Amino acid sequence: MGDHRDIIDIAVWAADSQLPTLAALREVPSIRVQSLGGESNDARRFAEQHTLDFVDDPRLLAMGDARAVLIMNPAASMEDEIVQAMAAAARQQGRTLFSLIPRPGLDIGDAERRSPESRPVPVPCFSDTTAGRRFTDAASAFGRPLTASIDVTGADGDPLLHARLFDAIDTLAPWFGLPARVQATAVYDDEAPSRPMRRLLAQLSFADGRAASIAVGTAPGALQRDVALQGDAGRLAYSEGRTTWRSVDGRDLESGGAQDAAAPSLAEQIAEAVAWHVGGASRSRDHDTWEGMMAACEAVLLSARTGNAEVVDSVRRMLGRV
Repeated sequence: MGDHRDIIDIAVWAADSQLPTLAALREVPSIRVQSLGGESNDARRFAEQHTLDFVDDPRLLAMGDARAVLIMNPAASMEDEIVQAMAAAARQQGRTLFSLIPRPGLDIGDAERRSPESRPVPVPCFSDTTAGRRFTDAASAFGRPLTASIDVTGADGDPLLHARLFDAIDTLAPWFGLPARVQATAVYDDEAPSRPMRRLLAQLSFADGRAASIAVGTAPGALQRDVALQGDAGRLAYSEGRTTWRSVDGRDLESGGAQDAAAPSLAEQIAEAVAWHVGGASRSRDHDTWEGMMAACEAVLLSARTGNAEVVDSVRRMLGRV
C-alpha cells in the first residue's frame, strides 16, 4: 500500500466553472497538477498561466503519465464512449480515473452495468476522508443505530448537488445498507431564471424497519457535512471536524477533534480522497452495492420530481439494472 501522504501527480479535465477549485487544488501540498484538459479558451489560458501541459481530447489526457486522472466537468455530461475510453486508457497505464459526479456518462443503463474497473471513482466522499474514517472508527463501538440524519452542503450546481446525495447514501450504507423506500422534496430558487434546485430533503425507510433522513444543498464556501447516528447507545454526531458521543441521558461519553475546527475545502477533500484511493486504502464498493446506491439516488430524485414515495427496487428494475 502506498503512503497517502506522498505527492500525487494528477491530470485534470476541467470545465470553466471548476477552474477556481482547480486553482485551489494546486495549492494543496499533497497534489501536483501535471496536465490540464478542457474545451474552452479559459481552460487553455489557465494551463498557459500555470505552465501546465494542455490537451483538448479527454482520451489523450488519460494516456499521460500522471498517477491519477480527475474529471471536473459536473455541469456537462460526457459521452459514455469517451468516459469508457478514458477509463480504459487510465487502466492500461495503471492509474485511477476519478470524477466529481458519480456518473459523468450519458447512458444511464450501460453506465450502471459497467464493471468497477471501467467507471470513474466519485470524489470526495465522506468515507474517503480522515474525518469520515475517524467517525467510522468511533461508530464501531457505538453499536447498531436505529435512525440517522445527514446534511451535506457544498458548491452550487444541480450535478454537484446530486453528487452530495450519492455521498450521503454512501455514508449511511455501512450501518443501514440501502433503503427500500424513499420520500423526497426538492426546494428550488424561484428567483433565479433557470430555477435551480437549492436543497433536497429525503426520508429513507429500510427493510428492517429503521429510518434515516437526508438533506443536501448548495451554498458558497466549503463542502460541509453533519452526520448523526441515534440508537440505544445514545447519539454519535460529527460536525465541523468534531465527533461527539452522548448517552441517552445526555452525558458526554467521548469527543474528538478541534473545538473550532473548520470544514476542509472541496479541493482539500478531493486531494485527500484521491490519496486514499491511490494509496490502496479506500473502501471498495462491489457491483451490486454500486447499482443499488445509484438506484437509490435515482429513486430520491424521481420522488422529488413527482412528490410520490418510490420503492428503490422498482426504480432499479425500471432502469434495467437487474
